[in-house]
Amino acid sequence: GQAKGSFYLGRLDMARGRFDQAVANFRAGLEHRPIYSHGWRMLGDALAQVKEFGPAIAAYRNAVSQRPDSLRALVSLAKMYDQRGEPREALNVLRQAYQYNPDDYKVANVYLDFELRHGDAERALNLRRKIAEDDPDNLHNRRAVVETLTRMRRKRGAMVALKKLLADTGSNTANNIVASYVIALTHGPTASAEGLVRYIQDNSEQVTSDDYRLVGR
Repeated sequence: GQAKGSFYLGRLDMARGRFDQAVANFRAGLEHRPIYSHGWRMLGDALAQVKEFGPAIAAYRNAVSQRPDSLRALVSLAKMYDQRGEPREALNVLRQAYQYNPDDYKVANVYLDFELRHGDAERALNLRRKIAEDDPDNLHNRRAVVETLTRMRRKRGAMVALKKLLADTGSNTANNIVASYVIALTHGPTASAEGLVRYIQDNSEQVTSDDYRLVGR
């Protein structure tokens, strides 16, 4: 039908970078098929590309109202609120997204970063630790635990978590970046990652499972 053709043209316009035309086509499609969550999300994406953040938020909200578990619409809505300088609104949306699918790590990672910066840091830390317990092979999250503890100024916990990470995975670029972040906040910005590695190896006690449970206290 006409709606299907408009949505198809809108997707082509998005692929070709013709965002204004995409907006027009998606709106035309939604006139004929207003109950279509995916259509509203696509309209939001197109409006975001042309920096019409207010209308983009309205489109994403329509998408979410029709399908409350649409993770892409929820995350996109949160990003729009953040770009408009409304981090609390963004956080509320991300909490909703996480509630619908806590096992989606991509969503969890965005949410927990926001929770740390704009909400309940303790909650963010506890959820990060739970992910680390459930999935110790998720090294991105384990590094995020170290960063979270550092942001919360829990120096000993950060050091314990970092040494455990290094003991399990060794020295590599990603770990050294995290180490640099830790030492910049705890030992000053001129200290090096290598200096931190030497420091925790030389001065920290042997990490045990009991030590690791101290992280975050």
